[in-house]
Amino acid sequence: KMRYPQMTRIFIAGSNGFLGKQIANTLTVQGFDVVQWNQLDITRAISIKKIPPCDILVNCAGKTNVDWCETHASESFEVNARGVELLCKEMHARNTRLIHISSDYTFFPTNTYAEHKKLADMFVRNLEGHLIVYVAGLYGLHRDGKKCLPEWIIEKMRAGEPLSIVRDVEGSHTLVGDIASYFPRFISDGLEGEIACVGEGVHSKFDVAQAVAQTFGFEASLVTPVEQAQLLEKGIWKARRPTRVNLWEKPVKKYACKGITDGLIQLKIEMDENKYHSQS
Repeated sequence: KMRYPQMTRIFIAGSNGFLGKQIANTLTVQGFDVVQWNQLDITRAISIKKIPPCDILVNCAGKTNVDWCETHASESFEVNARGVELLCKEMHARNTRLIHISSDYTFFPTNTYAEHKKLADMFVRNLEGHLIVYVAGLYGLHRDGKKCLPEWIIEKMRAGEPLSIVRDVEGSHTLVGDIASYFPRFISDGLEGEIACVGEGVHSKFDVAQAVAQTFGFEASLVTPVEQAQLLEKGIWKARRPTRVNLWEKPVKKYACKGITDGLIQLKIEMDENKYHSQS
């Protein structure tokens, strides 16, 4: 296992995405030489060959909207599976180390997204010196108009709108900043194999909504629990989710991130600071 100094050159695939941005910013602040190129198309080998020389490639690229993947299976396969295979072939040819972001859903392949992420993991495992990082339920402050689950709930509650939130689908929820904060250590220590970087606890989306109401001072009665079957029947959800996804039960080393209560408090602090800076 090789240790990597701070002058290590790191290329972030998907550096314009939610997690990729956080990892790139964190590594840059810590003094690593981070290369970002937003024109990368991992579905095209000719694009991958244009990736500049680097010591490590961190792959955060992919389509993560589970319902979109269910209704766009061929496109999902190209990005979430085939694209990773092409990356692996190029990194093997260059003898470049790959760190790949995967999903808790790969342990429960009940939909198209999960099947394709599981296939991608198989490609990565064939690459010497790889590191697969399983993550779950990402949330945090978006600055590009998009919204994670808590942000969406906050927006609706602030407007006094009633919400129907699923209660029979459970998983972990993880602050993106916490995941990014581990990456300097993962890289410096030359970590290899498979790990989980995940928020403590397992909660339903209904539980998250209740926690949001308590943390941000909204009326909890705005939230009504619904079952997954209702969302699927009405076509609101296109893809079936596994009932309970618990990375804490899986036989991989865990790197703990904040639980939902502390994570939402941190999100509130970040939202307040962002509001202050945008007004000043």
